[in-house]
Amino acid sequence: MEQKMEKSKINPLRSIHLNATTLIELCDALRYLKEEDPHNDLFYSNDLTSLPTFGGEEPADTTDIWSWDSENFLVYEDEWRISPRSDYIWKEYGND
Repeated sequence: MEQKMEKSKINPLRSIHLNATTLIELCDALRYLKEEDPHNDLFYSNDLTSLPTFGGEEPADTTDIWSWDSENFLVYEDEWRISPRSDYIWKEYGND
């Protein structure tokens, strides 16, 4: 017998917090949610500043950096993507 799946009553962003175990999984989940939420209602109505992190030092300046691991940052610039920490080295030590 086939059972119909009901829509989860859990906030999808909360579900990501509970289930993402790597930065790549988090990025993939956020990309999927963006596809399912073309008007970005979910993103504008939730606090994204408490996404999980996966090791490594917190950057000195987290502007535009939503999560990280020891080698990469999760950033959003028209789409969610993972960038190497070395691309943001200026954020660690300033613009000098």
